[in-house]
Amino acid sequence: MVEVKLQERISKQGKNKYTTYVVTLPKIIIEAIPNLAKTKKFNVEVDSGKIVLIPKR
Repeated sequence: MVEVKLQERISKQGKNKYTTYVVTLPKIIIEAIPNLAKTKKFNVEVDSGKIVLIPKR
């Protein structure tokens, strides 16, 4: 099991306020799966309380 960091970012555009969450993955995970370094976007699925990242092609 690997610990990851979740960051909350609040941004404003005009009168609207948006909250974005960023998950930081450790470098060891990126190095273990070379395709992750090439991928910038992921599909996210929630399955029984688990978050699954699926790289987009």
